[in-house]
Amino acid sequence: MGKVGTIAVNSGGYFNTSHLGGGPRMRRSILLVLVSLPVGVLTTETLAATWCSINHPTAVFCDDFDRYCIPAPPAPQECSPTADMDIKKFLNTWRFGYDVAVPCSMMLPDTDGYISAPYSAKSTNQADGSLTRAMLNLEPYCQAAFGSTYKAIIGTDLNPIVLEFVINGQTANKIRYANNYMELALGGNQASTDYRLTANCSTLCSGGANTQYPIICQQQGAPADCPPLSSAPHRSAIAVGALAYLDTNPCHCNDLSIPSPYNLRLSFFDGYQWWKLQQGLFPGSGDFLLRNNFNHVRLTIKTSTVKVELTCTDPNPDEYSWCIVPRDYIGRFNRLYAGFKAPCRLKTTAWECQTTPDCTTIKGAPNGGVPRYDNVALYGGQAYTGPGACCFGDTSCVETYAADCPLMGGVFQGSGTECAAAVCCADFLPDRDRDSDVDLKDFGWFQACVTGSNVAPDDPRCKCADMNRDGDVDISDLTSFIGCLSGMNVPANPSCAP
Repeated sequence: MGKVGTIAVNSGGYFNTSHLGGGPRMRRSILLVLVSLPVGVLTTETLAATWCSINHPTAVFCDDFDRYCIPAPPAPQECSPTADMDIKKFLNTWRFGYDVAVPCSMMLPDTDGYISAPYSAKSTNQADGSLTRAMLNLEPYCQAAFGSTYKAIIGTDLNPIVLEFVINGQTANKIRYANNYMELALGGNQASTDYRLTANCSTLCSGGANTQYPIICQQQGAPADCPPLSSAPHRSAIAVGALAYLDTNPCHCNDLSIPSPYNLRLSFFDGYQWWKLQQGLFPGSGDFLLRNNFNHVRLTIKTSTVKVELTCTDPNPDEYSWCIVPRDYIGRFNRLYAGFKAPCRLKTTAWECQTTPDCTTIKGAPNGGVPRYDNVALYGGQAYTGPGACCFGDTSCVETYAADCPLMGGVFQGSGTECAAAVCCADFLPDRDRDSDVDLKDFGWFQACVTGSNVAPDDPRCKCADMNRDGDVDISDLTSFIGCLSGMNVPANPSCAP
């Protein structure tokens, strides 16, 4: 017999096994059951398919980090647990997310903290090291999914984008001290991590740490010495993850058992400000508490809203939260970032940097650990072409996106077109008012459009009166129209016109 791979999958699309450590409910991976070939038969190894190939074979982008090995097996198989990692291949995909002059760390593949074996991606957070940033260029993935002319993706109500990933925050509540998030953005216009520093905690509170901590300013309730939120810049990005530097009381003078900036909840950036999600803040349910081990995050990005979902596997049973957040940034995306944007210290009165952005000045928060990402998938959505006019058979028009228009029953007039100039003809040209007959009401419209031979009508809407589509409204068109006259409330013959 050849070797066989078997996989256990739960109803949420996540893998459940028992070899990760930390308790059987928290262990997530793929089971491989390998049966050797008989002696004398050529031995081969068929490994289990990857999480991506099973769950999201048509995704715009999907990475379970399980094929970064030397040698890589045939797609969609995962690496052997004993294979060497291909660091170069990983960094060609998840590129260094900064200018080379900015001193920050790189995200790297890892063999720990995964939810599907054998790899994950680690992203540093420690107080003694620089923060991490990685950038994925979505343009070639959009071209592969939608066509060579399309380099960005957009989410709409009819074609929402879904971004999902797992972040393993380790144990001992390290995720609540972490500064790590996933972000969809347009180019380099990313969510703000710029900050103001507190006074030294040792002077603010007896027994406090001999240090100053940053507080990200672009949030509600930021310190008074931050620039006013009302003048904050709008950014072409949305982001979600763990962000301890949103803590507006990082010295914790009233509770010195909390040693540094600390944020219990999942944080979301809407394009304008960060939100620490919690029950009652937006329509939804659940309190968005980040937990030990695996935190499953899913964003469903529509035209003007984002559904944020968090499922944590540490409690028993699993803990689920969701809410609907209005989008401030409603445009397209061509980048996916992971980690923490290089921040700068802000001036007091303006959203301008006092210092050069970097990841070493503030580093990570104490106890932040090394979170791991796994099973990152981006699917749904549509190619960005720019909105345009969408015409309907009742001659009405709305401005929308190319992929949405046919789903609404319309005909797209082209990217950049406007309804004010669009020519939206009835399905049956002579029946202008679409009441199933061709009578004097329709003739009145037609008569006003007559131009004569070789004369194009001035009113673009009169192009619908050009029955033979030769660029004018003349005697030939009149003959066709009269041949379709049926009278009021008498159904017209749909075959009457050429």
